[in-house]
Amino acid sequence: MSGFPFDPIASLELDRQTQEREQERKQEPEPEGNLKPWPNTYLADIIARNPTPPPDLIPGLMRKRMLALFVGIEGGGKTALLLDLACRLALGQLFLGFKTLPSSVGLVTPEHLHSDIRARAEALGLPQAPVKILTQEDLAARYIDVTSRETKDLERLIAWAQGLDLVILDPRANVDQGTEDQPGNASLLRASSRLIIETGATVLLSTHVPKIESKETVHRARGHTNLTGAADLVMLLEKHRGSWQFSVPKTKNTKRPEPLYLATSKNGDLGWPITVREAPPDQAEQRQANLAAIVEASSSTWMGPAALLEAAGIKVVRATQASYMTALVESGELESNGAPPGKGRKYRLASVNGNGGEPMPYRKRGSN
Repeated sequence: MSGFPFDPIASLELDRQTQEREQERKQEPEPEGNLKPWPNTYLADIIARNPTPPPDLIPGLMRKRMLALFVGIEGGGKTALLLDLACRLALGQLFLGFKTLPSSVGLVTPEHLHSDIRARAEALGLPQAPVKILTQEDLAARYIDVTSRETKDLERLIAWAQGLDLVILDPRANVDQGTEDQPGNASLLRASSRLIIETGATVLLSTHVPKIESKETVHRARGHTNLTGAADLVMLLEKHRGSWQFSVPKTKNTKRPEPLYLATSKNGDLGWPITVREAPPDQAEQRQANLAAIVEASSSTWMGPAALLEAAGIKVVRATQASYMTALVESGELESNGAPPGKGRKYRLASVNGNGGEPMPYRKRGSN
């Protein structure tokens, strides 16, 4: 995927080109009479006005005017899941168990043909969903470049997206002309911001990582690019222990939803139609046992997550490790020192005032 892993040399070159473009823009004379001053807005005015937040598209997960990122491996069913999201949202139907509000949705997918989209929609059982589509045949091209001033593709996309609540760009490499050596993320972020501001829609960028082991997929999808850093919402589709798993490693909400396991076909691919199933019993039981072991190995001394899991005798990939620590902090068993992940974050047993200052004992989820 463009931008994974982080390449400091390409980033420096990108910064240099970005600065040159910004300098050129500053040197361009403003047309007389077209300079509109920025408003004088004060905090007191905002508080007195009590502005209404943007409406939800998926309550608790996605709202309007967001920048969202959907990450998955190549050929891993991202387009299928995105089309399922588009159709469910357009019809106001449940998406992977999440409630949706009927919304106007547009899907830009230069890599696909009308026949590809039709086959996928029929397989999903949602052929009549009112989703606005731009495919290779509509564009007469496999690529559009929203980061270039010469092509005017961004202006065309803004005009096309007027009135939409959600604009899905799938895959983003076919939308910004990025390459492994020159991802163009900074320009894409500016283009996405302009699209959000001028349409009021949420922009969802679909992007991929190479087909590699699960721990690398998650590691490279969690913060090694300025796209994940800028996004308000990051959704991840990965294959985990033979099962397809949908998770939300980053959200503006205070609580992230638990990972969801998706039904698979006989050959191990993502199943059709896309449905959520319970976590395999052995995995669910093992998770509970691991959580209990982590708490048992904890004390009042601050410990890093890797050291804590080693003390508990648990070996898991980094994403699962983060999921464990987040679950234990949210349930009140552990507390963190507040440092950013990967930059000195540590954990210890949490003490509860109502428990005489003693560490809170571990409780299985659902128990009293």
